[in-house]
Amino acid sequence: DDGGVYTEVYSGPDTSFTKASLVTGMAYHFRVSAVNSIGEGPPSSIRESAACLAPSVPADFRVKTRDEFHIRVEWDAPVTDGGCPVYGYVVYLGGELMTVQNHTDFLISSKTHQGFMRAESYTFQVGVENAVSFCPFCTKTEPMSVVAAESPVKIETLEVSSTSASGVVLAWAHIPTSLQGGAPLLGYEVYIDRLVSGNFELLGLASPSCLEHVCSINTAALETLPAGRQYCFRVAGVNVVALDNPLNDQAPKMSNTVCPYAADPPMPPAAVYFAYPRPGEIDVRWPPTADDGGAPVDFFGVWMNAAGRGWGRIATPASTD
Repeated sequence: DDGGVYTEVYSGPDTSFTKASLVTGMAYHFRVSAVNSIGEGPPSSIRESAACLAPSVPADFRVKTRDEFHIRVEWDAPVTDGGCPVYGYVVYLGGELMTVQNHTDFLISSKTHQGFMRAESYTFQVGVENAVSFCPFCTKTEPMSVVAAESPVKIETLEVSSTSASGVVLAWAHIPTSLQGGAPLLGYEVYIDRLVSGNFELLGLASPSCLEHVCSINTAALETLPAGRQYCFRVAGVNVVALDNPLNDQAPKMSNTVCPYAADPPMPPAAVYFAYPRPGEIDVRWPPTADDGGAPVDFFGVWMNAAGRGWGRIATPASTD
């Protein structure tokens, strides 16, 4: 069809024909008629098509934001439109068509969708249409299932409860249900920086003992660490989206950092000696401790009781006097 004037492009017995050398993206109208020995019958209804291909799938289909109250997905335009402009995007939720739109994101929430539930999984799929690709037979992304939840809140109270050569006891405030991200807490991940360099790795998933809203765990329950070294630790609460999340949009929210030594308190010097340099003075001396507990001795404390009036400590920066 050229401005209402139709040109015969095929005459023969086949029931299909490929018209080549067309202008990519241009719309064309076609009609077909049948011919027998009596003559040519009336033409078919007019159908419009375009000389292009179906577009590629919407690119980088991903989760933009989510929590227990909403999920927003987004995508980029197809890498190729097939030679015809994109008409729009068709969004499916749970296999059902939700909307046809031109923008490249979609939101469901407790406000916009009746029955929206926290911690439930919702499956999204997006199709793209142009002049030769129409849904439900259009080009679509792979389905993407998203749980309506986020990682639990960051712990701000990580502390060192005690240390020993066998491990470090870490303590923190338990994350209440209201701050667990909308999905049940599955435990706490403990991270370690073995070289105090800022590079943390997962030490293990812990199920700590929690008493009166305070949780604690000895790192020895996860791994026996070489004694006498300094380590840094962080802790993060995890639920289903933080622990096992193939979409990679939710990472565990790690706590503040603590950097203790895996060591015991040092033993006292084996002996104490006195010297009397001048009247009114006593030099107190001692050898280095034979057992520093696994961590370098920072200083020694000298305690003195003058005539039974009570003990007082004098801290010295020196290692032996």
